[in-house]
Amino acid sequence: MKKLIIINILLLALLIPTIALARVVDYEEVTLDATEAGDRSNTVYGFYKIFNGHNSSSSRDDVWFVARYYQNGTYYDDLATDKRVGPGQVVNDTTTVSTPAETYWYLWLTPWNLNYGCNAYGTIRLK
Repeated sequence: MKKLIIINILLLALLIPTIALARVVDYEEVTLDATEAGDRSNTVYGFYKIFNGHNSSSSRDDVWFVARYYQNGTYYDDLATDKRVGPGQVVNDTTTVSTPAETYWYLWLTPWNLNYGCNAYGTIRLK
């Protein structure tokens, strides 16, 4: 019994730093570089999100900025707010649709013609 108590105390001591460092992620970034055909941010959680970003003037093509949300085991594009952004242009703060329940979102960047050669940056966040 005494060993079991000591083991439980040690396990709790290992978990405390993990619990203390846990945080709600409310902001994620994504960077598309010229060697990639697409890239995505990590996920953020909520009913809706706000995204923004820019396509570098050195990009060879337009870039799609697409917010994607998770529902019933699948990620879907928020087609109401996707943006096609030309080289040197920006996406100002864009609010996604609102989902019926809180869910996971991420921002997907991909060149318009699925070519390489684009440099773009975006963020997705809570309010």
